[in-house]
Amino acid sequence: MLGVLMKRYFLYVIVALMPLELMSEELGRFGKKDFKSPVREFGVIATKSGYFPESMFAYVGEKARFFITSTDDTPQCFLLKDHNVFLSAEKGKMQEAIVEFKYPGRFEYYCPSTKFKGHITVVERPGTKSKVKREIASEKKTYWTPRD
Repeated sequence: MLGVLMKRYFLYVIVALMPLELMSEELGRFGKKDFKSPVREFGVIATKSGYFPESMFAYVGEKARFFITSTDDTPQCFLLKDHNVFLSAEKGKMQEAIVEFKYPGRFEYYCPSTKFKGHITVVERPGTKSKVKREIASEKKTYWTPRD
């Protein structure tokens, strides 16, 4: 017991004395991950009466991680149209998939054996879509003239 406590104490002392840059490089926690695309996590439960939740929401450019499980012994599944995701929902087991939403829309997920359906609404993040500045056609008049 004393040996375990000494090892933990020794590790804490080393970590406390290390500069932040060295510690972050050794642990691999800072500066190595790509945080450009956030990950939104959804837990989906397949029940006798359908999916819970039946509707979800995400923004364009986000990655979504789905965790699927079931509360019933009957075989169920989770199919997400247009993203090539098929997961089986089994009681007591957790299935997982990651999807990136690249364009807006309403995407259905369903199970063909139980006929349950749900949907994910993906929209543009407010303020990210830039508008194209166009002139009104009547303000800029151009006339065709023949060459001399």
